[in-house]
Order: sequence, then C-alpha cells, then structure tokens
Amino acid sequence: MNNVMTKTKKAFLALTVLIFAAVLAPITISMGKSYASAYSIRVNKATNVVTIYNSSGAAVKAMICSTGEATPIGTFRIQEKYRWHELMGPCWGQYCSRYRPGMLFHSVYYWTNGDPSSLDYDAWDKLGTTASHGCIRLTTADAKWLYDNCSYGTTVSIFYGSSADDPLGKPVVIKVSQGAWNGWDPTDPNSSNPWHAARPSIKVRNTKIQYGSNFNPTSTITAYDSAGNDVTSTVSISGANKVKTKKLGKKFKVTYSVTDALGRTASKVVTYKIVDLKKPIIKGFSTKKKNREYNSLFYYKKKVSAKSYAGKNLNKKLLVYVKMPHSSKYIKLRGKAIYLNKLGTYTFKYKVKNPKNKKTAVKYRKIKVNDNKKPQIFGMTSTRTVNYKTTINLKSGLYAKLRSGKKFRSSIILKINTPNGNKGTYKYSKIKTAFTFNQLGKYKFTYIAKNPRSGKTLTCYRYVTVVDPVTITANNVTSGLDLYNPNTNTIQPINYNVLSLATASGLKSGNLTGLIKITSVKNPLNQNVAVSNGLVTLDKAGIYTVTYQVSGTNLRTATKTITIKVINSKVGSTNVPNNKQTDDTQTPDTGSNQTPDIENAQTQDNVSIQSSDTN
Repeated sequence: MNNVMTKTKKAFLALTVLIFAAVLAPITISMGKSYASAYSIRVNKATNVVTIYNSSGAAVKAMICSTGEATPIGTFRIQEKYRWHELMGPCWGQYCSRYRPGMLFHSVYYWTNGDPSSLDYDAWDKLGTTASHGCIRLTTADAKWLYDNCSYGTTVSIFYGSSADDPLGKPVVIKVSQGAWNGWDPTDPNSSNPWHAARPSIKVRNTKIQYGSNFNPTSTITAYDSAGNDVTSTVSISGANKVKTKKLGKKFKVTYSVTDALGRTASKVVTYKIVDLKKPIIKGFSTKKKNREYNSLFYYKKKVSAKSYAGKNLNKKLLVYVKMPHSSKYIKLRGKAIYLNKLGTYTFKYKVKNPKNKKTAVKYRKIKVNDNKKPQIFGMTSTRTVNYKTTINLKSGLYAKLRSGKKFRSSIILKINTPNGNKGTYKYSKIKTAFTFNQLGKYKFTYIAKNPRSGKTLTCYRYVTVVDPVTITANNVTSGLDLYNPNTNTIQPINYNVLSLATASGLKSGNLTGLIKITSVKNPLNQNVAVSNGLVTLDKAGIYTVTYQVSGTNLRTATKTITIKVINSKVGSTNVPNNKQTDDTQTPDTGSNQTPDIENAQTQDNVSIQSSDTN
C-alpha cells in the first residue's frame, strides 16, 4: 500500500509535465477534412456512460466509464492511438485513443508500462463515477473495442445529460479490490489473465427449514461473483414455491442460478428438509414492565409455563434467575416467591432448554418496585421571628423523602399567605432562593410534597412572624455638667432631662421616639437613680449610665445604654471613679445584603440585640 501511495504522489507531481507533453504531441489527422467512420461516440459526463452509435444513428454498445471534472464538453474526433501510453507518469494505459490534446480514452491505469498485472484496483472500482483527471477511463475490453473499431476521425460528443440520454442504460462492472487477482483487469483478453478461470459460486449455509416457518429461499445461501463479491440479490430461483413447511420431515429441492457482471454463470440444486429447530415457548406473563409495592411478596412462577414448539411440557426444566435493582449479576432462584425489598427494577430471567433439539429459550420479565406511601418533608422548623426586610433562602435544606429512603424535590409545592392577605402558589422550581419579608405580621408557609408514584401527599406548615427592627439613637454626654456653681460658690444637684437625649426609629414604622422608655439610670456608685418624666437628679461627680428601651407590637425590642459625665470643678473633675464600662446596646442594622437561612433567623419575639457606641 505504501508503494501505491508513493506512486500516486509521483503521478500527481507529473500532472503538469503530462499536460504540456500532450499539448505538444503531434496530431496525425487534419481537423478540416471529412472522415467516414462506422461509428460515433457520445459520452455522458453526468452518468459516466459511453454509448456507441452506428452510422444509421442506432445505439449499439454501452460502456461504463470514469470522466473527470476537467473532461471537456464539446465535439471532437479520434486523432491518435497508442497500444500502451504513459499517462500521468509513472502510470500507463492500454488501448489509448486521443480525441484532443491531453485527453484520451484509455483503460484504467497501470503502475508498470506493459505489465497488465499492475492495475490500480482502487481506480478500477471507481468506474461509473467521476474520478479521472480529464481522460475517459474504460475497462480494458471496452478500451480495446474502441481502439479496434473506431477509426481516426470518429466523432466524439461529450455532454452533461441524464440517464434518459443513455438508451442502453448503464453497464455494471465487477468490483475487483477483494478479488484474488486484483492487479488484473478482469476484462483484459490477455491469455495470461488469471480472471479467465474465475467463476461465480453458490454456497449453502443450511439445508434445514423450521417447521411452520415462512421459507425464504435466499436466507440459506450466498452467491458470489467471479471476484468474490456477494451477488445473492441477483440469484434466479426455481422450485421454492413447492416447499411446504408444515410437512415435518419432508424434503424439497430448490435450484439456484446466478450470472455475474462478466457474463459467467453458476447453479446449484439444494435439498431441504423440514425439521423443528425452534426454541421452546415460555408463556404466562407479559414482557412489559409491571409495578409492585415496596417490600411485597412476588410469586414469580405463578401462571408461568414452558413447552417445546411441538407442545411437550417443559415446566420441570424451567429455571428462574433474578437481577436485583442496581446490580449487574443474576442470582438463581429456588422456591416460588421473593420479597421485593429494594426500590427499582427487578429483572427476572426465565430459561428452558428443549432436550430434543438442544435449543434454549430465554424470556425476561421486569418488575418495578415503588414506594407509594406519603413522603416526609425535611428542612423545616417551627414558628420563627425575623426582622422586616430579612431575606431568606426558602429552598435551603428543603427536600422530601419516601419511606424507602429516596429523596426528591421537584414535586414539592409551596403556598404562601402574607400578613396582608396575599396568596401565592409555587412549584419547587419557582420557589425563591432569595425571599424578602416586606410585610409586618405573620406569614404562613404551606409545603405540600406528593409521592411521584402514588400521588399521596403530605402537608406541612411553617409560620414566620416579621417584626420591625428598631434603632435607638443617643450620644454620650461628655461635657457641660458641673455640680459647682461659681456664682454661689456652692455644690448644687442638676435636674437633667435624659429622655430628650434619645430618638428611635423603625425600618418600616419610621419615628418611634414616643415609645422610648428609660429602664435604668445608675450613678457613679452603681446605685439606681429615680426617673420622673424623663428627669433625673445628678448629684454626684462621675459617670452615670442611662439605658433606653423601645418595644411594641410587631417591633423587635431594642435597648441602648449611654454615659453622662458629671464633674465638680471645685475639687477638680470627677472625685468618684467610674465603676463600670459603658455598655451601649441597640438592635443591629438589618439592611445588610446577607441572606440568612430561615433556620438561622432570630427565633424569639423579645430579645435584646447588643451593640456599643464609642466616643
């Protein structure tokens, strides 16, 4: 093959040389003269058929050919002839007839000049297709006929037509690439051509016909042409209509004949006998998949029977195997029943052998095991409290599970009732992964999970109370409060409105300053100080702490602690050290971009969220 490829490459490289050589070749006839010829030649490029016409205009011979994309359209005349001629060196053609410079009728090319056993069989097998570089390739027999019978000056018409322009049709050529002598053109009349001894053949594969079957006479034989190609479809058959397959033991004769593309024939008489070759028959169940309940008892032999094609009972020879769900191996069963304790498809294999003809029948039965109970729903918790504008992932951790353990989500349905009375129903694929609570009050979430097999459903509820996060704003007082009155040169207590130091607001509710309560005032000695209408008496130098609180319906309780610094300038700043660190607390900002899971949301209705302010 490598040698062939090398030669092919060389042939392509020599194309240019060939064309110039052909153009410069001498023309042996004068194109201006009239020539008498017994024939004319018409070449149909579309069908790759050459048709020869006699002087009366009647089609007398058809040839299969290979034209090329470069094959010219037009009318020409036979100009020169060569017994062997170099084509696209180093390859040669036999019986070459030139019809214009650089263009020839010739045999399929050979790799060695004068050697008829060096045929390129791949090019031969392409006859009938567009495959040449411009010349018109023929079988050697056809090229020789044209060489011998079409004299100089014979008219050559090349056109692009259709099969309707081929009055004698398109000849069939034998394929040689698989033949024993694929280096030879099988039509070459050379006396050394080994194809001369080749003949078609008919091989018989089987002479037994199944009782009661539809006899197909070509199903038992294969016909080959002289090159070994399968030509069974062209076989002629006689006697097949007399075969009666319901006559057990009867013999019948059928005659087969075949003629190949070389015109060579073969025939064979085959004697057939009607016998029982069929496998046994297994009945009693459908091969369609059936459903059974999880962990049920299945009687796999119930109503099942086995018999030979002739009717003999083979029940005792029936064997049953099972392949469990998610397994690749079959297990032989003993007894009559099996518990179906795995979800999925059980495959039962029934097997029986006919002891007479040794034929074995196998039949499969599939049982799909389902869990039809109500599913369970996981990933939900009981009552929750979250801040207004909190965003949660309603899908987080949410799934349903069958009692047999299989998890699923796609059939979950969520219904949402908002505090304002709005309602919505969502399939699992539409459930929001970022759901924002934008109403104050109680939300009701109804989760429904349906068993995808039985349709049985389980309903679960989740209630979420949404409260408004409150922010208390109050600043520490660090200056301006002095117990010493220089005007009177006395130490005087200060009545101070600590309520006026604080404001409050809710994310949803807005101004909540009116709801502020003072829950604690401590003096520098950590003693409680009485508060009246927001007023306290500051009578000691040092640090006072004041704690504010806001609470109410749909509000998240918030607290904040500030410090008030009181001095006695007569004795120098504070004379009592601060006894505790400032602990200013309030509700944290809920406007962040975090999306907490509902499982991690705040779970109590009245919990103080601590934070600190720094001077």
